[in-house]
Amino acid sequence: MELSSNVSTDSEGVLPFEMDHLPDLVLKKCEEELNETSEKKTKVLALRYMIEDDDIVSGINFEEDFLVQYLRHSKYDVNKALKHIRNYVNLRKKRSYMFESLPDNLLSEQLSNNFLSIMPKRSPDGCVIVLLQVGKWNLKQLSFDKFMQLNMMLYTQLLRDEMNQINGIRAIYDCKGTSFAFLQLCKPQNLYIYNHLLVNCLPTRVKGLHIINESFVVRLVWPVMKQLMSEKLRNRVHFHSNSGDLFEYFPPHVLPTQYNGELSDTHLEEGLSWIRKVNNEHKDNPVEGQPNFY
Repeated sequence: MELSSNVSTDSEGVLPFEMDHLPDLVLKKCEEELNETSEKKTKVLALRYMIEDDDIVSGINFEEDFLVQYLRHSKYDVNKALKHIRNYVNLRKKRSYMFESLPDNLLSEQLSNNFLSIMPKRSPDGCVIVLLQVGKWNLKQLSFDKFMQLNMMLYTQLLRDEMNQINGIRAIYDCKGTSFAFLQLCKPQNLYIYNHLLVNCLPTRVKGLHIINESFVVRLVWPVMKQLMSEKLRNRVHFHSNSGDLFEYFPPHVLPTQYNGELSDTHLEEGLSWIRKVNNEHKDNPVEGQPNFY
């Protein structure tokens, strides 16, 4: 059971997805779990000095908020933070297309059937909840490269919220309806770049990956995917035989009605509107990074 939380919550036990401040208990969590202290500025300066001497990232005047994302992710280990920033810049050089925003019409088409959703409420531990209904992926409209663009945009923008930097994310992958055509996308090189992006390049704290409606495609892909993951991440992957199992990790009021939760499509529109908004902001996303939302 993972419903216990050390994050300040509302009367239902959860916080909303969109925030405009950090609650005191989240600040305390940042200090206790991520080693953030009054010496934060000193660590940022130390990281800048290392960047200046690095052959890959020297000459880039990174946004301070951007550097703090990586320091928090590495629990203020400056060397680990630099390694991830190097990975990010290298990926940006090699696959620059992944860092572009999606055309508005293509994004709208993908969001219209709830292929990708962000829940309007957080998990009890403060994580943002991302829902990907893999079986609704229109492979004729959205290539794997465009899918990677979508992921880069989504997680880059999510990380501009300090709540997500500190608490992390929980992703639900609903594999109902996945077909043989989808299996053809799951080449080892594609699985590698997906894992590399989320784990080695972006400072994403992945607190849980929840697989529901497991299909034959998942059973074929998982043995390959788990070899690419660290042991720590593998231990955070949870397979659920039915929607009721999700309640071990998520209370009903943070889940859609299709999983026997309480959120209607009207509730989900809030997250969809946010995705459309930040996709436009992502058009101005430079290699130096963008400031936090608040």
